[in-house]
Amino acid sequence: GAEPPPPWRELGVTVAHETKCSVCGESVDDPSLISECMRCGRGFHLRRRMDRPGIDCGDAVVGDTLGIETFCRPCIDRIEEEATAGMTREERALTMARMMMGDQGPRPGTPQVPPPGRRRFQRIDRTDGDEAK
Repeated sequence: GAEPPPPWRELGVTVAHETKCSVCGESVDDPSLISECMRCGRGFHLRRRMDRPGIDCGDAVVGDTLGIETFCRPCIDRIEEEATAGMTREERALTMARMMMGDQGPRPGTPQVPPPGRRRFQRIDRTDGDEAK
């Protein structure tokens, strides 16, 4: 009889034709564990679910059109370098925070105001001789 289709086909997963990760070089038995980078087109390890064991040699993000876009780690690093070229360390940190958090990220020069009814956090460093109040 006919062999049943692989489980990843039943899930409607697009399968990269590669059976080796272009980032770490490890071969895989299940091609559904390899995703295609939207920037360079190479295959890399990417777990489809975070609650399953495995290797991630890249990441998946929701793109501008609300579709899932996958990128290998070397391309992610290049994208981050291009986005922050010529910036100071503080500007790079703020840009990276905004890239990860969208409009919820910190803005330069904007004081962080606590919500009504809460006071601003103030760090107090204690030495060995101080007692907690």
